[in-house]
Amino acid sequence: MRYLNPRPTAAALARHYPDDYLCYSNFDREHWLLRWAFRLLQRGQAKRRLRQIEAATGRLSASTRVLDVGCGSGEFVASLPAAIAKAGVEPSVAAAARAMSRGVVILGGSLEQLSPERCFDVITLIDVIEHVPEPAALLQLAARHLNPGGVIIVSTGDPESAAWRWFAARFWYATYPEHVSFPSRRFFELWLADHGGGSLQKLRTRYQRLPVSKWVLYGLIQVGYFLGPSAFHRIGRLIMGGKSKRRFFAPSAPGVFLDHQVVLLPGAIEQEVGLNGAR
Repeated sequence: MRYLNPRPTAAALARHYPDDYLCYSNFDREHWLLRWAFRLLQRGQAKRRLRQIEAATGRLSASTRVLDVGCGSGEFVASLPAAIAKAGVEPSVAAAARAMSRGVVILGGSLEQLSPERCFDVITLIDVIEHVPEPAALLQLAARHLNPGGVIIVSTGDPESAAWRWFAARFWYATYPEHVSFPSRRFFELWLADHGGGSLQKLRTRYQRLPVSKWVLYGLIQVGYFLGPSAFHRIGRLIMGGKSKRRFFAPSAPGVFLDHQVVLLPGAIEQEVGLNGAR
């Protein structure tokens, strides 16, 4: 597993999540181009993630109970079929309110707040695990709320991808200051072995599909940052002016490389820690 070194303190990490943090912002105070691009990305990603999940697990039935950890404004989980029981965990009060307006039941701000009897067939951690300093502890918390035969689905960057190895610390996904942990396949395999899990499934994928024009543009952005990160940051501030509160401009190149992974951690993992302490 790759990780940010030195590890940020909890206080330092919290500073990267203001009330208008992009991933759960309503975008009203962001630059109009950023608002449009991110909403388009969210809609496309929600549909793509659902296709990936159903390709791996089969079509979700009306009886399936789904929990999305770090659900943000609910874009993904709200896109699931209407008959499915949809729940989320989200620390941002504003984002949670928007998720609830989309029909998502918010159960709390963190997994620690869930009551022991709350169990699910599918638990998703989509673009979440890279934000936590201790990903193994997060997976263990999630496993406590997994029904027997259920599955935890993790979508995150793939540190074993060729592009990541080439660009190293200047790879676009690793440059966001709030991204601190990058689990590899080996990390997930070891975690499953420690918790009595089955065989891991991993799908290597792109963050999104891109037309040729955007593929070229985003690729140039990544190369530009690799050659001169300080200049990239100054240009970002110049373009956004005072309309963005981000203090650091990382290169956004989602979809250029085969640099993401969808990992399925199969069910009945936490046999010893379940409903009332036993399954």
